[in-house]
This record gives sequence, structure tokens and C-alpha cells, in this order.
Amino acid sequence: MMRVISQNLTAWSAGLIVVVIFLSAWLSHPQHRISAFVVSTAPVDAESVAPKASYISRFASSDLDDFVHSSAVTALPGGDLMSVWFAGSREGAGDVEIRTSRFDASNGEWGGEQVLATRASTQSGTGKYIRKLGNPVIALAPDNRLWLFYVSVSVGGWAGSTVNAMVSSDMGASWSPPWQLVTSPFLNISTLVRGAPVFHTDGSIGLPVYHEFLGKFAEYLYLSADGEVIDKFRISRGKNSLQPTVVPLDGQRAVALLRYAGETFHRVLASRTEDGGQTWSEPPPL
Repeated sequence: MMRVISQNLTAWSAGLIVVVIFLSAWLSHPQHRISAFVVSTAPVDAESVAPKASYISRFASSDLDDFVHSSAVTALPGGDLMSVWFAGSREGAGDVEIRTSRFDASNGEWGGEQVLATRASTQSGTGKYIRKLGNPVIALAPDNRLWLFYVSVSVGGWAGSTVNAMVSSDMGASWSPPWQLVTSPFLNISTLVRGAPVFHTDGSIGLPVYHEFLGKFAEYLYLSADGEVIDKFRISRGKNSLQPTVVPLDGQRAVALLRYAGETFHRVLASRTEDGGQTWSEPPPL
């Protein structure tokens, strides 16, 4: 009898210690002041730039044999563009690479594609076993640093993804080694990215992400100017929304467009924030 009581007391004490640790961490979590969104300047009058409308289609990728998917693009100074995508023998294959190409506005041509990240380079930079890569996104920050985010999986499918980051200070001529964003206490898995980051006036970064493990919902990661996770805010809940794209409207307001993953209706969802991304409205279908 005494042994049973002792075991119960030990279990109760261990549980109490865990509760105290989590409560202490919660109470000591600092409140961060979220700065205003950086909003794109007004577009130049289209007629003064191109009085005659035209449409031209070109390949950004030069290797036409590989499976190519999940492309993203960002504008660079002077009218150039930089695109990223993943390519390999098939989605999820071990030979998939994160690749890039740059559009030269002076001659209207895309340059040859280059490799930004592989399983080996990601494994070397993060110190983790990497099984597959995917979903790169890229954006130019107001300080003219290029930010690249992409997902990697060590075990299982895409629901076990982790987000990796790389940064370039010379317009993509060279890049930092990749590092992983710590976004979840549970083995740091099930965070994916598909939409480009946005920026705040103090240099911090807002990265729209989503989860596919035990639900499908979107979050807004708030990162420091150096790409470290400061906080995160839930955009949606449940099992029916993913792949958010955030568009700032002014310093405090933004809209997040989300892919619907349910069966009731097949329409884009829209969530809105009026406090710089800290709280988001319930996302109704558009």
C-alpha cells in the first residue's frame, strides 16, 4: 500500500514540475511590439512605361527534362526578376534540388538556372538528416537582402516538414548556409511554407506558414531581422485551410488568402488582420 502511495506521489510530483515549468515559460514569455507592415509603393503609371500592351511567355528553367514544381518569383532593383523552384526526377525524390534563375531586364532573357540547395547542402548546414526538399519562396527585403525559405523532410511525408532559411546580401551572388526555423516544440516538425514573406518597418519578417499534422491550418511566423523566430500567430484553425499568402494593405492591415482543403466548397478563403498580424479574422470563402 505504501509503495502505491509513493508511486502516486512521485507521478503527481513529476506532473506538477512539468506544469510549473510550462507555466513559468508562459509567464516569462516576453510581449513583443509588432511594428507596422512595409507596404509597396504605388505602381508607376503603366502607360508611361509600356503604352502598348504585350504578352510574352518564356521558360525560366532551362533544364526541360526534370520534374519542375512550386515556382516563386521576386522583383529586383532595375527591373530584374529572380525565380526559384524545385526540380528533380519526381516530387519527393532524393535528387530534388532548389534552383534559381535571374531575368535580365536589359535584354529580356532568363539566365541559366543554378542550384541553391540540395539534400546534401541542407544536411550539412542544419546538421540534420534530410530525406527530401520542396516549396521554395523568395523575397527581397527593404534592406536589399534576399531571403529564401524552403521545406525539408527528415522522416515521413510532407506533414513532417521543417522550414529552412537562407539569406543573400549581394543580390543572390552568394548565399548563407541554410538553418532551420524552430517553430514547434514537438520535434520541430509539421511546418510548411508556400507563400512569400512580408516585412515590417523595423526589419522583422512575417512568414506565412501552415501545418498538415493532425489538422490543416495557417499561422503567421514573426521573425527577427536575422531570421530567428520571435513569435507566431494563428491565422486559421481546424482541418480545412493551408498555404496562406499575405498581402499588406497598410501599416496595420493585411489580408491572407488561403487554399481551402475541405469538401464543402471549393473557394479561396480570406482572413484579415488589423493589428500588424497579431490577430486574424475567421476566414470566410470568397
